[in-house]
Amino acid sequence: MNINIDDSVKNYGIVTKISDHYIWFDKKRYSIKTIENSKPEILSKYSSDIFVNWSNEIEVDNYYKSFIQWSGALRMKDSKKREVLEVKNNKVFYNNEYYLPYYYQSHDNIPEKKFLNDGFVFGYCIKMHNSFYDFQNENTVNVFYVEQNVSNELIEYSKKKAENFKSLMNTTDYLRTLKLNSIDSKDLNLFKKHFVELFDKSIFPYKNDKFCFYIDNWGTISVSYRNRTGTLKINNGYHGSQPFNNDYSLILEVSPNFTNVHSTYVSLYANEINWNTNTLDLLCSKIQVAWDIAIEKNYTLNH
Repeated sequence: MNINIDDSVKNYGIVTKISDHYIWFDKKRYSIKTIENSKPEILSKYSSDIFVNWSNEIEVDNYYKSFIQWSGALRMKDSKKREVLEVKNNKVFYNNEYYLPYYYQSHDNIPEKKFLNDGFVFGYCIKMHNSFYDFQNENTVNVFYVEQNVSNELIEYSKKKAENFKSLMNTTDYLRTLKLNSIDSKDLNLFKKHFVELFDKSIFPYKNDKFCFYIDNWGTISVSYRNRTGTLKINNGYHGSQPFNNDYSLILEVSPNFTNVHSTYVSLYANEINWNTNTLDLLCSKIQVAWDIAIEKNYTLNH
């Protein structure tokens, strides 16, 4: 019988001490022969350094049931390809092999082992050394790490987005179908190239008693206020690595042409952009506050 301190023995508890003839579970002592005769179910504290056929689902499942926590640890240097992964029966099938869920390993606090529901997750698969230090053994284990769950709604949106990209002949028609807080780099480039076309050109020039938005000779949208001008352009927020490469959110920004003071830049974020006069009115209210301050400061400095 292969048993070590900190292993868990069903119906007995955690092994705290072992001698030639006895095993202790906390302060209770049993003879090794008694434990052997009971044919107990033993869970190793750490994942065993044994060969596993990772293409055999039953063998992989049995291995996962045999220990309490992983021996190895993920490190920053480990190569990671983040992608959407399907979880079935607590495993990911990737490149013809099964991968088991990894959770943070701590020598002080044993975390609860994960058994995940079927569904989709965003993360990565990796062959990890089955020890805390890479040089301690030769075997690796197949694990996957979950950065976030992926909803069915997001799966369906991604499918529909791909269909729209192929079927819609007009670029602006495709851009109008997108969620502006969840776009990829290709979408972002398309917005930068075609965002003027998303506005109905019949609304320009758009004037009120203080502002005028107009399409200038270079085909860009400009705004004038108090004899100063600025230009509408696309900027972006960055979420970090996200499912389906939707790493960015859209920002509509007005950059002033009369100063390089960053505080005079005015931005509308994804949930504020509608590509209509409401968008322009919202920009007016923000421009007035920012530019009034900058204009007064410039006047004070020059007089």
